[in-house]
Amino acid sequence: MEAYVGEYASGKSECAVNRALELLWKALAIIILYTVYYIGFKLN
Repeated sequence: MEAYVGEYASGKSECAVNRALELLWKALAIIILYTVYYIGFKLN
């Protein structure tokens, strides 16, 4: 029973890590796009 609970808990935390990484990549992409757009706007 304990092994099953531990496996379930590790699976849940892995899912949370994946979700956090996905959000991080999305935020990073938005920051990069915004920065590139802002620099391009400054140059014109």
